[in-house]
Amino acid sequence: MKKQEISRKDFSEQEIGKYLAGELNQKESTEIETWINQDPENRRKFLECKEVWELSGQIKKSEIIDIEKARSKVVKELHGFGKRKSFFTYLTRAAAILFLPLLITSMVYLFYTRPSAKIQEYISEINVSYGTVTHFVLSDGTDVWLNSGSHFKFPAKFSGTSRDVYLEGEAYFEVAPGRKPFIVQTAQMEVAAKGTSFNVLAYPDDDRIQITLLEGKVELYRIRPDSKPIFLMELKPDERATYLLSGNNEIIISSADAEECVSWKEGKLIFHNDPFEEIVRKLNRWYNTEIKLIDPELKSYRYTATFTDETLLQVLDLLKNSAPITYTYSHRSKNHDGTFSKRQIEIRIRK
Repeated sequence: MKKQEISRKDFSEQEIGKYLAGELNQKESTEIETWINQDPENRRKFLECKEVWELSGQIKKSEIIDIEKARSKVVKELHGFGKRKSFFTYLTRAAAILFLPLLITSMVYLFYTRPSAKIQEYISEINVSYGTVTHFVLSDGTDVWLNSGSHFKFPAKFSGTSRDVYLEGEAYFEVAPGRKPFIVQTAQMEVAAKGTSFNVLAYPDDDRIQITLLEGKVELYRIRPDSKPIFLMELKPDERATYLLSGNNEIIISSADAEECVSWKEGKLIFHNDPFEEIVRKLNRWYNTEIKLIDPELKSYRYTATFTDETLLQVLDLLKNSAPITYTYSHRSKNHDGTFSKRQIEIRIRK
């Protein structure tokens, strides 16, 4: 499995300004756009520079029009071309002309020193391609690993009373300590933590949400239809909570194998006596395929294995050598939009 790492290259305000002004070539523009999307801190810097750039353009335009108009008007009146005014009025008008550049300078200074509400409210999104694992660091110092096929939303800068992010898929978090709770929102649950290491499994097409705690403490909440959270329980280290979305929303607590739980972020698939149905579910997400168990009794088969760099067909051959199964597969076809269909695989009991 490939890993995506964040580039460390930085760009100056001058380079960003040239990009906004359209003065860069296509290669240079692509480099800056890639840099913007790789790190929330990069995006924050770009938005800040963009707002200054746009503001400076407005100030420049205002300075040309307003100052010249005001200067012309005062000069005319000082020379008797307008209505008679007192000397004090003329002096006030002249002072206004001199004050305007100072006001413009103050506006730019205040912009640089004040927090930007637009930046604080900006939400970034990451969609992880199948067959890849992405690692990055949030603005508070929290490390995040995203598994294959995950969708993640987060602010460029945390504000308010909590640090909220949104997840569809699977992610492992090493939360930076802080007074504000770190909250992972999913479609059905919320996980609140402080200075904690934990894994959240919450794919939208799954029938469960699974939270595994490695270190620290987390609190679990169920999301009601009116979006209000209801406290469910607190997890202890090396515990796993499986929240079943079907039936009565039952929660099953079990002990967790830390190595197996987070092996995916190291590019490994580890199974310890896991049912075949669970193995197929992980293989489908890992390789972006669609495996079907044709014979129902195959669901009860259990496997213990570790896969690292094997291709899908190599994995299927290894499974076939350790159990009485056989498989058939179809080649991927190209869709009208240029994408490729998922590979279809059927597994049967070998007779």
